[in-house]
Amino acid sequence: MRLFVFLLGAVFAVGWLRVLPESLWLSECATVFLARGTWAELVARQQVFVGSLPHLAVSWLLLQMFEFSEVLVRLPSVAAMSVAGFLLFLYSRRHLGVETACLVIALFAIHGNIQAHATEARPYGFIVLSAVGALYFLDRWMDRGGIGPAIALGAAAGLLRANHLLASMVLPILLLIAIAYRRRPPFS
Repeated sequence: MRLFVFLLGAVFAVGWLRVLPESLWLSECATVFLARGTWAELVARQQVFVGSLPHLAVSWLLLQMFEFSEVLVRLPSVAAMSVAGFLLFLYSRRHLGVETACLVIALFAIHGNIQAHATEARPYGFIVLSAVGALYFLDRWMDRGGIGPAIALGAAAGLLRANHLLASMVLPILLLIAIAYRRRPPFS
């Protein structure tokens, strides 16, 4: 297990962190343009250019607190994708066991699209976090009930639409999962 954690950390450092200081792509410059200035300017620009308000709000906050750098504007995506990976591990551990969950998270961390989107100053890390979070909290709510998982599920599902219009396509999938969950026989 220690070897696995070491290897996963190496993949994280080599695959994710090494590209953070590189120059911004043209589309990433839009995030900087939208997040610079005052909060009122951000909201006004976001309405015209239609960016992800959750991602832009975090980027704006970081730009207000620290001096601009490529690493700084990419950190929200790295953090969001890292939390998504952690929630995916918890979900996988519950349904598949620890060993398989470790394999799932390793595949998640080394996948090219995950690495690329985790290190971009774009909202894709937030979209993955919202989708994985919605799946994780749907599972907890369907299994245990309670107001906490229900609120977290609602927040994650709501953030799907707030991050990107097409991310709303995850919502029917969550509905089908909930229907299938209700129909499965309880474990004894």
